[in-house]
Amino acid sequence: MFSGEIGQQRIPRCIMLQRPLIKQEIRGGWILGVLLTIMSACNPSLGRSEIEIVITQSPTPISDRLAEPALPANPTQYEQGRHLYWLNCMPCHGDKGQGLTDEFRSLWVDDHQYCWARGCHSGRPGEEGFPIPLTVPAIISSTSDPSRYATEEDLFEYLSTTHPPQRPGYFSDDEYWAITAYVLTENNRLPRGQKIGLQEEKIALEEIRLVAAIGLIFLIVSAIIAWFHRRHNMLRLPKTPEF
Repeated sequence: MFSGEIGQQRIPRCIMLQRPLIKQEIRGGWILGVLLTIMSACNPSLGRSEIEIVITQSPTPISDRLAEPALPANPTQYEQGRHLYWLNCMPCHGDKGQGLTDEFRSLWVDDHQYCWARGCHSGRPGEEGFPIPLTVPAIISSTSDPSRYATEEDLFEYLSTTHPPQRPGYFSDDEYWAITAYVLTENNRLPRGQKIGLQEEKIALEEIRLVAAIGLIFLIVSAIIAWFHRRHNMLRLPKTPEF
């Protein structure tokens, strides 16, 4: 549950600590390219195939498992939940929902891998501090127990009353439903793209309001047409002679 801000972008704190490492990798690749260019200029006999061998022996780039997931301008409920999970839940529950495993903690920089140390997650003061269990089980797994949260409402109720640990109930209901949808979808308990919770209720309410508005407009137009029709008939009636 630890995030920071760089400009307008909020990112998990541990990712902020990794940014210097990413910059060093980019700088290293640039330096390698310059050195190869100098080698080719100073030694024309150096064949192209030999240069290609040097290049192909460079380390293969590894995808950043901690990278921010895409968030479209008009995200689906699943996409919103995925981004909320990355920003608020991933530091404790893992990038794949595998829990706070040794393998996942090894992705962070060295001084931020022991989450129970003083000054780390559970050792922070005020709103940023909260106790972390020694074992954080997987929440996304093929072997997860579906009976613990039999319905989507059960999971929503649990999340909204207990998370985030330092400030339960901090998110809006729509955000809790988005996280619920993401977790259920990743556990193959909800089809991707299916909306649940308040989102679904709002859509139904908007449809009812639309139908009601169309019906009201139809009644108004019908009343206006009927009034003009009656007025037209009255004007066509012959006038009664006066005696």
